[in-house]
Amino acid sequence: HYHSGSKILADELCAIQWDEHGDPWVMPSYPQLKLWRESLHLLGMDPSQFQHLHDREDKFAIPIHDRFLTTPVRLTHVFDLKPQHTEDRPYSGVEKFNTLLRNTYRYIFLGRMDMTQAYFAELMKLAEKISVSQAKRKKIAVPV
Repeated sequence: HYHSGSKILADELCAIQWDEHGDPWVMPSYPQLKLWRESLHLLGMDPSQFQHLHDREDKFAIPIHDRFLTTPVRLTHVFDLKPQHTEDRPYSGVEKFNTLLRNTYRYIFLGRMDMTQAYFAELMKLAEKISVSQAKRKKIAVPV
């Protein structure tokens, strides 16, 4: 929860780096959240206090310098957020691999750079090192 005092490492995208022991680590990204107007309202925040990001989307830049975690964190689990009517459950095998692949940013560019095979090997290695599970994503109504 944003107001809980927790530190934030990345928003939307994160880079993963392997250490000398073969463990995956999430690298710090940029000290900013990108939130929809609806999310700001749910958090009790005034959108007029923040910079609008795009003309085509109703998203805002939220600086988080005081809440930003600047050190890498060991990656142990990925949650695949689904609509509320689903149940929490772990993934394995192909479902686990496909979930990681589906959540790869700009996957289409890998083929154009002739890196698909190398990336698949890295993804297989990652799938062996972490847990992946489906989790409910609650839909919260915006107060009127």
